[in-house]
Amino acid sequence: QSLKQEYRDIQHFLTTSAPIWQHEPMAAYPTNTVFYPEEWIAEFTNEKQLFQLYAKTLNYKTITSPGLSTLIGQSEELERIPPLPALNRDLSISKLFLTIKKAHELDNFLPLLRDRALKNKCTKVIDVGSGHGHLGRSLTDLINLPVICLERNDELITQGQVVAEKQGKQNSLSFIKQDLGPELLSFSPTSPLADLHQHGPCMLVGLHTCGNLALSQLLLAVHSPAHSISPVVNIPCCYFHLHPQLETNLSLVAQQAPVPWTPQALTLATRAHRRDNEEEYLAMVRVKEYRYALQLFLHEELGVRDFFPVGSSNRKCYAKPFAEYASLKFRELGLQPPTTNNFESFYQAATTQKKVRALFIMTLLRWRFGRILEKALLIDRAFWMEQHGFQTELYTIFDEAISPRNIALIASE
Repeated sequence: QSLKQEYRDIQHFLTTSAPIWQHEPMAAYPTNTVFYPEEWIAEFTNEKQLFQLYAKTLNYKTITSPGLSTLIGQSEELERIPPLPALNRDLSISKLFLTIKKAHELDNFLPLLRDRALKNKCTKVIDVGSGHGHLGRSLTDLINLPVICLERNDELITQGQVVAEKQGKQNSLSFIKQDLGPELLSFSPTSPLADLHQHGPCMLVGLHTCGNLALSQLLLAVHSPAHSISPVVNIPCCYFHLHPQLETNLSLVAQQAPVPWTPQALTLATRAHRRDNEEEYLAMVRVKEYRYALQLFLHEELGVRDFFPVGSSNRKCYAKPFAEYASLKFRELGLQPPTTNNFESFYQAATTQKKVRALFIMTLLRWRFGRILEKALLIDRAFWMEQHGFQTELYTIFDEAISPRNIALIASE
């Protein structure tokens, strides 16, 4: 009941503020900018404040605008997800040649998988979207259970089989080639998935399952005979690959109080994480300034009213004068560029700089909704699994600054 109330609070918060998060500020410019009161923009008078807003370290109680203070305070409260309770982290596995991110993920994910496999007396593990099976190989080192890797890419399967044989794990690690689009799942006798559920309960694992692959993982458990595929441990990512109407608001609770998803909102949910790297921030500021200035030039000087993304450029381009960057983008877009002086004088104009800064502040404020949008997606999936007889939990499992997609959905029979 408490989770249902939390979802309703989130849905109400998102619905009342939908004009902010549904679309980027530059989309339908200048119509979208009216949803950001001038007093909100005026609140940010120095770069330190903006970096704190970006890094999610800004104390909302210091904000003088009541409306903005309330918005940021509510967003902080609603986006919270409890951390995974402490577990035995004695892993005794090799982490040679791993990146800091991958090593951190294994340090935190593997203890959870070991704990749930033992509690549920699992007889095997299924790794969805396994790639070449690195997670599976680590699991075979940690728990004495066979691991089945489901993967659709032939090259990754071949790589995984070669490594497994070199390490003497070909008997404990196996691969099944399977395209796991939700519409392709089947437990018919001729399906390669037919005998996954045999010989006792098996744990279903998905680490950073992209787009609707996360939904496929949940469907595997839901459609397994007698729910013999349980528990399910899923950490999703890449929500922007989801269909905003067909693959969201799955549960009855969400259908009664739906979140009005858009493609841009799903992209925002994907990038919803804490950022505390000042160097990364400064590089992003320059990119945003140039992009906004170019969009404003197209809008105000050329009368281009339809918003369209201008795309990324090589980072070196943003270190050059705006006129060089803009000339390059015009050529990429198949447009005849005006003179360099026109570009530079437009960019340097005080009115342009003021508008660019306002758009940047609007963007940072909009980003505050990302984590709440991600949470809304995952609570909806939790409710959907509960409708099918599972018990669910949501935890943060990784350090956001190291591995941003860090929310685990756990469902068990």
